[in-house]
Amino acid sequence: MRIIHIGTIAIESKETKRELKSIGGISGYILELIRYSQEKNIDIGFIGKIYNYQKSTVIEYIEVQQEVTGTISFLFNLFMKSIIKPIPKDAIIHAHRPDHLAAFVLLNNRPSVVSLHGQQAHTVNIRKGKLIRSIYHFMERYAIKKA
Repeated sequence: MRIIHIGTIAIESKETKRELKSIGGISGYILELIRYSQEKNIDIGFIGKIYNYQKSTVIEYIEVQQEVTGTISFLFNLFMKSIIKPIPKDAIIHAHRPDHLAAFVLLNNRPSVVSLHGQQAHTVNIRKGKLIRSIYHFMERYAIKKA
């Protein structure tokens, strides 16, 4: 069994600094889950963007995009990656935002978990237009229903 996390994180070391685009609770939460999983010899993977990634890291990493972009581009790239590189049948998908999970459960019927952090839905409601809000809420409902 493998647990595959979906998101954006930064791996810090003495030589690197935390990337501003990945500061927040989700990044720290995922990193702690990865460390714990490694201690317990749980096979893990990651799909998304890891800043300061080094190949010596002991996780399978599927990079969605190299550059930092907006949410819509990231979701589109996640969806395309889910088509191009299917997730193994024995893997459990662990997304940290419902819209990230929706990109993978739309075409795949895999066991999945979604962890809700902070106030993503509220942020979408106050910062985005009606069309984006509608799309986000559809994806959120769909992902939570599938999880």
